[in-house]
Amino acid sequence: MSWIDDNNDHELFIAPITRDGASDERDPADIVGWEVRCICYLDEAHRRYATTTLARWERVSSPEDQDRAAGRFYADDEDASYMADREDVERLAKSLWDVHRKPLDALRLIETAAEANAAARAQLDAAVTAGRAVGLSWADVGRAVGITRQSARERWGAREETAPA
Repeated sequence: MSWIDDNNDHELFIAPITRDGASDERDPADIVGWEVRCICYLDEAHRRYATTTLARWERVSSPEDQDRAAGRFYADDEDASYMADREDVERLAKSLWDVHRKPLDALRLIETAAEANAAARAQLDAAVTAGRAVGLSWADVGRAVGITRQSARERWGAREETAPA
């Protein structure tokens, strides 16, 4: 079982770890623990990705030895391959996943805002150029943008002076 976030940027899964260190499923008796992992997709086509281990949990031999906070979980052989189906395990894994995703989600917001800002700046530059071409004064431009005539001329005047005639 795995979980995918709303943006399809991250996939959470719990992989069993066997005695020989492999993370593929074999005999459940060979499972000695689990890794909580996130596949972070780095592009929209999912051609580039990184796998991050969020936690490594140890399998203990009795329910009395279980300590979730310390990453020690009991599972009999029948359930060892299906740790992700346990509600307590799912909650803990998702809380780790939330912590992992927050900085990455914040970066995505910043990148999106920066792209929108760059597009808006280009649109404003084009609008000022078009306005000046039809005879708007620097005072008109400044008023429309919420700055002084002098500031408008300083910001966009150099473009007008270097533009080909």
